[in-house]
Amino acid sequence: MVIDGASPRRIRNYLHRWTRWWANASDTWHYLEILQQFIDVCWDKTAATFATALTHVYFNKLHIETSSLLGMAA
Repeated sequence: MVIDGASPRRIRNYLHRWTRWWANASDTWHYLEILQQFIDVCWDKTAATFATALTHVYFNKLHIETSSLLGMAA
């Protein structure tokens, strides 16, 4: 997809769905672990950049969810 010049949005969406599928298909692999391994072995810097962006999205979402849960408990 990166080589073909697909839109960044489509690439991120595809990578997110691919990662989520593998995380759901496995009892031992987790979303962030899969993304990190992809980043570590990826030869294409653009694809690795998209994966890195997904890790930031994941952490931001986790932070927001945690903050709202803490706010509910207070």
